[in-house]
Amino acid sequence: MFHDAIRTSGAHVTWPFVSLETLCLRCGLCCDGTLFTHVALTPDEEKRLQLGGVIRQPCPKLQADCRCSVYAQRPKGCAHFVCMLGRALESGEVGLDEATELVNELRALRQVIDTLVPGPGSAISRARQYEDRGPDSDVAVRVREARRALEALSARHFLGRH
Repeated sequence: MFHDAIRTSGAHVTWPFVSLETLCLRCGLCCDGTLFTHVALTPDEEKRLQLGGVIRQPCPKLQADCRCSVYAQRPKGCAHFVCMLGRALESGEVGLDEATELVNELRALRQVIDTLVPGPGSAISRARQYEDRGPDSDVAVRVREARRALEALSARHFLGRH
C-alpha cells in the first residue's frame, strides 16, 4: 500500500509544491477539526500567537478560503505536518484531481454529521458525544455510520492508520 512505502521511505519529493499547496488550499481538514482536535504549542509559540498552550480545532486562524492568517508564524506542529494524501500527491502516486475527490468525499461525510449533530468542535467528537447519549433512532444510526466512514477514510488516506 502506498502509505507504507511513503512512511518508510526517507525520501521527500519536493518538486510539485504547486499541487501540494493547491490541495492544501482546497482541503483544510487538518485545521478545521476533521482530522485533529488540537495542536500543542511550544512556550515560544504560545507567547507569539497568544492562543494558550494548545490550539483547539477548528483553528481560529483558519480563514474561509483555507488560508492560515498566521501562516508565516504557524506552529511547528502545523508547519511540519503533511497528510498521507499530500505525501502521495508529492510522490506522484495520486493526481490532484483524485486527491481532491478524496477531500470532497471526506467533507461530504463530515457534512452529514454537521447536519445531523450541529454545534461547535470537531464532527467526530460531536458524533461520539451524540452516540454516548444513547439515542436509538434512525438519526443515531446515520450519525454512527457517517462517523465510522469518516474515521476510516481519514485514517486510510490522511493519517496513514489502517
